[in-house]
Parts: sequence; structure tokens; C-alpha cells
Amino acid sequence: MSPAEVARALASAEPEERRLGAAHLGLLPAREAAPLLPRALADADWRVRKEAVLSAIRQEGASEVLDALLGALAPGDDVGLRNAAVEALAGSGLAAVTRVARAAPGLDEDGRKLAAEALGRSGLPEALPALQALARDPDPNVRVAAVDAVGLAGAVAPERAAPVLLLALDAGPVVERISALDGLTRLGVALPWERLEALRGAQELRRSVLEAAALIDDPRAAPFLVEAFATARGTLRTVALVALDGWLARDPARFELVRRALHAREEDATALLLEAVRSPDELTRRAAFSSAAALRTAPCVRALVDAMADPRVAGSAELALLHADEVAAAALAAALTDGPSELAARRIELLGRLAVGEASASVSAALGARLADASPAVLSATLRALGAVGEAPALVEVAPWVDAEDPLLAKAAVASLSDLARRHPAAARALVHGQGASIRSLGARVVVIGALGGSGASPEDDLRVLTDALSTGAPPLRAAALDSLAVVGTSRAVEAAEFALGDEEWSVQRAAVRALGRIRLADGRAPGGAVLLRLLEAPGNERLHPGAARALAETGDPEAFAKLRALIASRSPVVAVAAVDALATFDDPRRLDALFAALDHDEPEVVKAALHGLAGAVDPRVVAHLGVCLEHPAWDVRRLAADLLGAVGSDSAHALLRAHQGKESEPLVRESIQRALGGRDAYGRRSSPPPPHPGRVS
Repeated sequence: MSPAEVARALASAEPEERRLGAAHLGLLPAREAAPLLPRALADADWRVRKEAVLSAIRQEGASEVLDALLGALAPGDDVGLRNAAVEALAGSGLAAVTRVARAAPGLDEDGRKLAAEALGRSGLPEALPALQALARDPDPNVRVAAVDAVGLAGAVAPERAAPVLLLALDAGPVVERISALDGLTRLGVALPWERLEALRGAQELRRSVLEAAALIDDPRAAPFLVEAFATARGTLRTVALVALDGWLARDPARFELVRRALHAREEDATALLLEAVRSPDELTRRAAFSSAAALRTAPCVRALVDAMADPRVAGSAELALLHADEVAAAALAAALTDGPSELAARRIELLGRLAVGEASASVSAALGARLADASPAVLSATLRALGAVGEAPALVEVAPWVDAEDPLLAKAAVASLSDLARRHPAAARALVHGQGASIRSLGARVVVIGALGGSGASPEDDLRVLTDALSTGAPPLRAAALDSLAVVGTSRAVEAAEFALGDEEWSVQRAAVRALGRIRLADGRAPGGAVLLRLLEAPGNERLHPGAARALAETGDPEAFAKLRALIASRSPVVAVAAVDALATFDDPRRLDALFAALDHDEPEVVKAALHGLAGAVDPRVVAHLGVCLEHPAWDVRRLAADLLGAVGSDSAHALLRAHQGKESEPLVRESIQRALGGRDAYGRRSSPPPPHPGRVS
């Protein structure tokens, strides 16, 4: 559209036509758009005004457009025009902030108030000096607007905004003090307890004081917030509850302080918290959960367990229950039969994460009863939970599930039985091997051997059990048998693991590779290293190579380093990358030389693996080699080298980056170089760091 066509569109009786005209204002030259802008900003239709604001912002702070916007702040009765102008000025960047700051003293009271709003909504710290001046304005409405705006503009520079707000907090009338205290809270600035306590007597400040108390790192905040919750009425009680929830969230150790404060008025606190936990208001409910968990009375904790049935707040209820320990465990155990299977599975999973304490026997019994459930989700969760909190009798209940046909259930049972065996070793050995053993399951014996380093029988007997499992068991059992082979220190264990490399299941093959790296003979040697090396050198099975290289490094074989270093030259990129990744784990002075050699590989992926291995190494040679990689033919290698040089952050690293900056043609690499050089001036000197966040003021 031409300027004339835009003008005709803005004069149309149709709102949609006017909206399109307002949208085209952003495409016109600034000198032609500026005279038409006030008409669009003053339009009766909010969609037209919104489009005009966006068009003004698209002009990127052009002088003519800013003149038009500032003109809208002059005295007038068109509220829509002035509000739209404020929105446009707020989004027009530093140029607008500079012009508004210069024009503000010459405006009337309403104009100065609007100028303060525009400066604050800009979000730029450069607005703070002008706002500081407006915070001393003779008009109280302007002062309040300026104090409010400081809390917005100071978000990226709270250390500069805090002094202005603190001055208003100390010297201003009540309405300004409220704005100042709210601004400090919004910026995350915590007042000392003594300073906040002095404000408690002002009834008008009570809401703001409660919100500010959530930031205070002082134990006296606990009884203060609890008292406010217990004595407040209406929405103020919710404010106190939200503040208490925020205070608790900052440090789990505070739960004990809140517990003591709540117990001092336990009867009232229980009734009030139950009302809040069951409130129809979701904010109130969520805020009450942590305090209910801190109080730990049975009714409050049971209410949290019931809240897990509501998907809107279930996650918050679960997090709170983690702080109620054995009281929560008892309540969850009593509710395991309530509700659908999905809810039962979540409660069981949570139960496995809790410290059960004196409730351990009843919890274990309740979990054992759920093993008759038909739901795979409930069964899997029950098996995992029993592994975490079950008592010795649970060994008998879990063991049969190791042989389950469902691989997910079998996997959960293997993990559970391992955990139970480690917690109850004597009972586990007696059950699978001792006199009158009640469990003869092959799978259970395999798991106990792996968990305890032997079932209590001879090593030969244990090896026979494991090899039987490798030939007859399901895939999860075969993998578990291979993991258990590591504790049987004989050459026959190596033979069994090598044979398993040909298994049809990928998970079993990987377990065989792990076993070959972990098997140790009585004299400490790792006989699986030779098998792993043959695997790495042979063609085929390349997806096993990364694991094989890691396992070879894990053997601790003195020759492993040399063998892996030789593999860097492999023509197979997969083998070479696996060797580089493994070498990077060695605590060996030769490691860096090996990684430097890998930088000469023809395959970029190998070079990148070597660069990742060099990350964080403290050696002057590293910077030089990273600098050489800035000339690599592959752009992604150059970009990674630039990122790593930026992480080094030394003068020599930045000198290399600046030397390459003008030669780099790939945009993504240039972006990495510029990012790495961030915070340096044109001469490579690091600019002064910004002042630290005040966090707490005195």
C-alpha cells in the first residue's frame, strides 16, 4: 500500500480494513508512517490498535515515529491512544528509552506517569536513572508508577534497582512502600529479618510482607508464616500459605522448622490444612501440600495420598509426600487397594522412594499382596518397590518373577531381587543354597550370585549355574547371568562370555562385552582383554565396538592403552571413535598425546571425538591443537574447536579465535567464534564483569 492507500484504509468504516492499513504502517518509510500512526493507535477497535503498536515497533526507534508516540503522551482525553503509545514505546528499544527519559520532565502528571510505565515495561536497565528521578517526583501517582516500573526494568540488573526501591521502602508513604516491597520481592532481593519485621505492624503492608518473607533465609520466618496462616482470613490466608510453600521449597532442611511451628498449634493447624488441601481452589491446594507434609499428622498425610487421584495436583502431592517419610509410607500402604491400577502403580512407585522406618514390615506385606495384581504396571512397580523397601520375606515373593515370560517384569524382578539380596545377604544365600533352601529357581540363583559375589556354594557350582542359565534361560536371565560372571574368577567364565557374543539378542551381546571387561582371575589379571581386542579388530559387529572399547579400558590391562591407541588408525570410523572415547577415560599421562594423534584422522567424527576428549584438559598444548583445528576442512570440527577455545577463555585462546575470525566463511562457525569472544573488547581485553546479584541487602 502507498501512504495514501493506508490513509484511506485507516478511515474505512470496516475494522478489518483499518487493521490491514495499520499493519502496513510498519512497511512504510518512517517519515510517511509517523503522521498516520496516531490515528491507528487511537482506533476504537483493539485489534487495529494492536496492529498499530506492532507497526510502530517494526520502525525500530526511528526518530519520526518516536516523535509521534511521545506526542501521544501529551495532555488529552483519549485513554486508548495513550495506552497504545506506552506499549509501542516500551517495545521500541534503547532509542525509545533515551527519548522518553529526556522528554519526561516536560510532561504533565499523567504524561510522566505514562512515561514511567513505558520505561519500566521496556525491561532495559538503561531506564533506571530516569525512573530514579521520577521516583522523587512531587506527584504521588507518578512516584508510585516509577517505583512499580523500577521493579520491572531492574529485572536484568537487580543490584542497580534495589537501592531505588529500598529508598522508597524507607521514606515513602504506604502506597509507595507497597510498590517498593513488591518490587524487591519480584527481583528476588531478600531483606534481613529485622528490616522486614519492622514492617509487620503496618496492616496495609501485610500481604507484601508475607510475600517478601518467602525469600528470607532466617529460621524466624517459619513461626511468623505459620502464625500468619493460622490467624489470617480469606485470601490473606492463601497468601501466607503460598509464602510458606515458597519458603519450604528453598531448602528441605526447613521442613523441621515448620514442623515445630505447626506442632505448637497442632489441632488448629491440622483442621486448617485439611480444609486447604481439599479446597476447590487449585492454588490453595498446591500451596498447602508442603505444610501438610511438614506437619505429618495422619489425617493430613492421608489427604495428600487422596490428592494423588486428582491429575491436576497429583505431581505436587507426590513431591510433598516425599517429605513425610514413614507416615507417608504407612498411609500409602493402607491405600494401595484404592482406585484404578494406574493410581496404584504411582502410589507403589512413590512408596519405593520413601524411608519407611518402623512401617517397614507393614509396607512390605502390603506390597507383597499386590503381586497378585493382573496389571503389568502395578506388578512392575511392586517389584521395584519391594527391592527398595522390602523385608527378607519378600525374597521368596520376588524370586519366581525372575522367570516371568514378560521381559519387562523379568527385568524388574532381577533388579528387585538383587537389591533385596544385598540388603538381606544371609537370608538370600539360605534361600537359594543353604539347607532346606526354599528357592531352587535357576534365575534366582543367578541373581544372588551376581548381587553377593557368590551364592554360598563353591565357585565351580556357581559357574555351572551361570552357564546353565546362558544355555536355557530367557534373554533377561541370560543377560543377568553374564553380569554375574564377573564375580566368578576363572578362565571358563571368559569362555562362556565369549560364546555369548554370538547370542541372537542384542542385550545379551552387550552384557557379554561388559562381562569380558570385568572378569578377574585370582591374581587380579583381566583375561577378557584378548577377546575384546579380537572383537575390535575383526570386521562385522561394529555396533559392539564402542562397548568393547570401553570394556577394554575397564580391564586395567597395562597393554590396553597401547592396543586402543593402535586402533585410532583403524579405517573403520566406528572402531576409531570407540578407541578415542575409551582412551579419554584413562588417567594416564600419555592420554593427551594419543588424543592429539587422533586429530589427524581423516574422518571428522574421529576428530570431534578427540576434541571432546581434550575438553577441560589443563595443558598449554591443548590450545595450540584446538587452534589448528580451526583450519579443518569440516565446518562442524571448526565450530567445535571454536566452542572449546571459548571455554578455555585464555588470552592465547582468544588470540587464535580473533586471527581466524576474518577468514571463516561458514555462518555457524562465525557465530561460535563471536560467542566465544563475547565479553572482550576489540583489543581482546576482558570487560569488567557485572556486579553480583545482591541476593540479600542490609
